[in-house]
Amino acid sequence: MHRLDVSKHLFYPTTVEAEQAHFQGREGDRQYNGGKPKPLRIERLRRLPAPIAGFESSDWCPTTLYIFVLLNGGHGEPGGRILHANNHGQTALCDTETRTVVCVSDLGMPKGPEPMTFVIPAPALGKKTSTSQTICVSSMYRAVYEQGQGTFCFDTETRQWWHAGDWKLPFYGRGEYVPELETWVGFTPSHPHHLCSSDLAGVATMAVSHRVPTPEHVWEDFTPPSTVMTARFPGNVVRRKRLEWTAENFHMVRLGSGRLCIVKVFYAKEMISSINSIDNYILMVLVGVEVVRGGDGELRMVKHKTKRFVFPGSSINCVL
Repeated sequence: MHRLDVSKHLFYPTTVEAEQAHFQGREGDRQYNGGKPKPLRIERLRRLPAPIAGFESSDWCPTTLYIFVLLNGGHGEPGGRILHANNHGQTALCDTETRTVVCVSDLGMPKGPEPMTFVIPAPALGKKTSTSQTICVSSMYRAVYEQGQGTFCFDTETRQWWHAGDWKLPFYGRGEYVPELETWVGFTPSHPHHLCSSDLAGVATMAVSHRVPTPEHVWEDFTPPSTVMTARFPGNVVRRKRLEWTAENFHMVRLGSGRLCIVKVFYAKEMISSINSIDNYILMVLVGVEVVRGGDGELRMVKHKTKRFVFPGSSINCVL
């Protein structure tokens, strides 16, 4: 487990500085090659910080699945405690601030291969609230003699499920509720899966809704470039090589105050022909963005910094 200070690597100190940096970048494009955009160059993150914890299954109880959940801190903001569980239901609590790991009560029973985990925003301290927290789950479902897709809601106070509608949520994968913006954010269902927002306030009701939610705002956070490079081979042979990006998975971490860390993992392949590759690796792109509400009430995205990291292993388990 590695912990990266994204405020240092992915964000400018203020929103104004981020906007000024991108304005200067656009001005530079206008002066380059008749106003054509410069080739995309992403600053490299050379290495991750040293690991703060490691997880390994015991010989007598092999583990095939690891689940990690980031627990909320004060006032519903992301915290530094991580709950870890395996496919046998054994759990441990890791505190990244104190770098301690303690065992906690096991889960009631072993979980399946695709468990669902939820982070529930806590109410503000000292305030009483009568409203319960609602979670929306969109998935495929199967009933007798029929098959389809739908969205279901779960009330964490009454512990009741209900069917919201025969449609899927407007996100690729999981959406996150951002309380300071009073909206949900996630990735668009279609390629290249940009950041988007959607108002799901009407979904969390007991009545079945026939109105399909759609993304209200779509922002371009990162688009893989079409990269062509020159490579030199033995015998002083020079060939053009092409870098192909294949999306593996996407992650989004809510940082509070409208700031989000977007992590997109790609399988990168350097090709010298349509069938020959010279190098393959896992490429992780980290993007720091900030979603703010303007004077007219509309949401807009401010992009801060983008960095890339070539992952030395074969996969990334999760991003919290």
